[in-house]
Amino acid sequence: MHGSELEEVLQQTLDEKARLSNYTIDKYDYLFRCTRLLSIRELLSVVYMFDVCRTAHRVAKAKNFCFTPTMVQTMEFSVEGIVHPFVENAQKNNWEMSCGNICLFTGSNMAGKSTTLKALALAVWLAHCGLPVPVKSMICPVYEGIYTSINLPDSLRDGRSHFMAEVLRIKEVLQKAGTGKKCLVILDEMFRGTNAKDAFEASVAVNELLKEYSNCHFLISTHILEYAKAFELDPFCCFYYMEAEIKDDNFVCPHRLQKGISEARVGYWVVRKLLNMAELKNKKSPLKILLRRAFLFYLK
Repeated sequence: MHGSELEEVLQQTLDEKARLSNYTIDKYDYLFRCTRLLSIRELLSVVYMFDVCRTAHRVAKAKNFCFTPTMVQTMEFSVEGIVHPFVENAQKNNWEMSCGNICLFTGSNMAGKSTTLKALALAVWLAHCGLPVPVKSMICPVYEGIYTSINLPDSLRDGRSHFMAEVLRIKEVLQKAGTGKKCLVILDEMFRGTNAKDAFEASVAVNELLKEYSNCHFLISTHILEYAKAFELDPFCCFYYMEAEIKDDNFVCPHRLQKGISEARVGYWVVRKLLNMAELKNKKSPLKILLRRAFLFYLK
């Protein structure tokens, strides 16, 4: 757009006493919509970008987000004070990929494993977009892809069960990792769609495969304690867990992330508590005996 034309429009617009005639309005309407349409679109794009940056800055400053995460070409990956932005009054946690390329997250139901994985994935995505990140500080590799397996649906139309959907997704992830690209992979509770024994054996087998892809980071949550224990001394794996316990018959979960493997079990307590199954408190009740027998059979 010519400078004189723009100055004329601005002058008449800013002059409170000036009243634009219909002819002038039609003239500049044609100028904006036809003659200088591409220039006007470019100008509006700049305005929109300024608006996005201003809004992002205001929100990030109010919530103390990090404006300058450190992006590196190595495999170094750590965060300090990470939270999920959708969780009110969230507990800030520190985390790092201390060794290897696999990190296993353990912990009881409702402890916050899945939320932690989502927070890490979101932080990585925001960092790569150049946007403020909900952390105090962050060192992040420059990834070439982010892949997740969280709450995969089954499909009646395709005849695909939840378990088959999980297997196909993991196959797709391994194919991507096999191309040599540096990727971040999030796997939330692998093989939850099958029985405990098969889930344990399949998880161990997949974990062995994942160790070969040193160009990728794999963050995996699991309820299967035996799976985590099987790799406790493996140099390719590091371990974190979310604190949780039953104290005075109450569920206590500070949502603090700690190094190590959790052995807390609260699922049975939740079922008994919510369904008011008082008879399960009695060790000699028929249901209690049946559950004990089922558990012993599983151990075989």
